[in-house]
Amino acid sequence: MRDRDPAALTRLRALDAALRDQQEDRHRAAALRVPAPVLSPSGPPPSPRSSPTGPGFRLR
Repeated sequence: MRDRDPAALTRLRALDAALRDQQEDRHRAAALRVPAPVLSPSGPPPSPRSSPTGPGFRLR
């Protein structure tokens, strides 16, 4: 490789380091993200109290 403009090489190294830092930040942010709960199309499941077989249900 021939000698190039040292200032250009310095700028390229700085850009490369900034891009690498940005990629690492995105990776960390994605790892910290908590996935949202998945709800069925009909909504959340019923609570045990509203269910006929839940803890509040008694047979007579």
